[in-house]
Amino acid sequence: MTDEQFTAFVVLLAAVSLPSVSLLFAGAWELWSYSTKSKGARLMSKQYHIIRGRDSGVFFACDIELEGTQAAMGWSRMIHYWEGAAALSQVSVDGIRSGRVCVPVEGRIVLDVCEIISCTDAAAENLLAQKEWTA
Repeated sequence: MTDEQFTAFVVLLAAVSLPSVSLLFAGAWELWSYSTKSKGARLMSKQYHIIRGRDSGVFFACDIELEGTQAAMGWSRMIHYWEGAAALSQVSVDGIRSGRVCVPVEGRIVLDVCEIISCTDAAAENLLAQKEWTA
């Protein structure tokens, strides 16, 4: 099997294994590495992303490892509420004007991932600069 055939096979395997996950990467496929060492395909990235959980909420995260609908995040901040963006796709491109972005957490696992969107550098800088929302 050639490298191209193997890559096509793994991408197909990832698509079949992750039917409920919408992978929206703005030209960032090369930043993901594919591994079939465990059951199913595993996706890993060090880029910043917006992660939407079906019940758990929305997260701004990096150092993501995704398997099925479970995402392990090395670093993340929950986005509880935002203004200045109509939808998460705009948050991932422009960031937010204001909102409630929780304190950073090292090590988080989300079990119900339904969408992953890559962030632009501008959006990542904006979200990193947001004031930490605390009680």
